[in-house]
Parts: sequence; C-alpha cells; structure tokens
Amino acid sequence: MNGSRRIKKVIAVLTALALSAGMLLLLAGCGGDGGGATHAPDNTGPLPTGSGPDATPMVKEGNVALGCPVTFLNVELPQGGELTDGDRETGFHGTINYRKSMSTQITVDLGGIIKVRRVDIYPARQDGYFGAAFPREITVLLSADGRNYTEACRYVNIDAPDCVPVLEFDAADARFVTLIIESRSIGEDGFGEFELAEIEVVSVYGEYAYPD
Repeated sequence: MNGSRRIKKVIAVLTALALSAGMLLLLAGCGGDGGGATHAPDNTGPLPTGSGPDATPMVKEGNVALGCPVTFLNVELPQGGELTDGDRETGFHGTINYRKSMSTQITVDLGGIIKVRRVDIYPARQDGYFGAAFPREITVLLSADGRNYTEACRYVNIDAPDCVPVLEFDAADARFVTLIIESRSIGEDGFGEFELAEIEVVSVYGEYAYPD
C-alpha cells in the first residue's frame, strides 16, 4: 500500500511540473495594430520566442513598434507626446547635454525578436508644417539581445526634411531598435534640441504603406 501511495505522489509531482513548464512559455510583444499574428507561417502554433539572439522571430505585420516602450539615454527634459503611440502629429521635444555625453540614444523595445526592414521617422509638425528641430543625423542600430548592436543605416540631412524620412535596410532580426540622435545645432551652453513625432518600425511580413 505504501508503495502505491509513493507512486501516486511521484505521478502528481511530475504532472505539476509539466503543467508549470507549459505555463512558462510566453510570447512577448507590444499592443496596437503592430501586434498582429504571433503564429508560425503555416499557422501550426505559436512561435518559440525568447531573449536569446537565436530565437525564432515573431511574425508580426505593419508598424511593430506601436505601443512599445521607449527608453532614453542622455535626453534631458523630455516633453510632449509619446513616440510610439500611433499619433503622427504630436511632437516630442528632447534636450541633449553634449557636455555629458555624445552618445544620445532612443531605444524601442519590440517585446520580442522580429524580422524588420524599415524605420519611418515622423518629424514634429507646428501649425501644419514640419518642425525645424528635426535631428541633423540619425543612426539606426539593431540588436536581438540588447547587448550586441549592428548599424543598419544612417540618415544625414543638412536641412530640415519636407517629408517623412524612410530608412530602409536589409531585413534583420531585432528586438531592440536604437536611434543615435545628433541635434541640428548646439548652443554655447553645450545643449542641443530636437523634435520628433513618431517612430514606426516596419516588419518584412505583409505590406505597409509608405508615408505620404
């Protein structure tokens, strides 16, 4: 009888462990229109995503940055709208302290590894016109693990843009998309200003319209 009880206890413990392991499989991702399908291309089940660089990319369509968290490095006194809220009109204003560091970064966490191919950067508008405080230079870095980054492309524009800059590059797996920002002008006090309205990251899956 005791042997039978021990066997039942072992079976119960193994069952509990199996259920716990199943519950630990989570699919990370952001909300909004960018949070499309998270299933494999043949719709056989969820993709096994993780934090490692070798994880299978999630299948998501459109603007995959929509609703995703944004972090800043050496951006002081941030004001205005959010950069991934889907509102292409509200302006975000940042102050850069060049005396502190020349490394000024804005990083979007896509919530999981996604194959991306393009970043659209919407300038802030003032009274219907593009703002003059658009950055002088933007470098796009991609990373799957948040530690190792690769430069995807660079945008350099002497004058303020009269359209929405579209930065395209070879498709790459990334969870973190970082913009290295340089201000158009630096004051005598060592500070620079910049303004943006929205950052959109486009995946390789499906079609997504180019900005007008």
